[in-house]
Amino acid sequence: MLVQAYILGAADAEFKDLLQSVSSIVFLATPHRGSGLADILSKLLSVSLHSHKDYVGDLVRNSPRISDINEQFRVYAGKLQIVSFFETQPTPVGLKKIVGAYVLTLTSVRYSY
Repeated sequence: MLVQAYILGAADAEFKDLLQSVSSIVFLATPHRGSGLADILSKLLSVSLHSHKDYVGDLVRNSPRISDINEQFRVYAGKLQIVSFFETQPTPVGLKKIVGAYVLTLTSVRYSY
């Protein structure tokens, strides 16, 4: 959402001063290419009292929406210092240690620019 807000702000002269004051962005465990957990979230929402949220489909791995946002942000990324932090150890979930689906790897957090 932060990246999308930055893109929208860059297109609106009203936010010019605000965007000029942003020099860095820090991402904490952010899956820039989507996540396999989006499917699990969708299933959880379908069996819970909460209704399905349309945006969950945009969160799946390599979704067209996320790819489009990343392409648009490429124009602005060179003007910013971008730092991404991600897990390097498996995440314990119950009796198992899960790697991959629940733990972000370097390739899932790295922008390609």
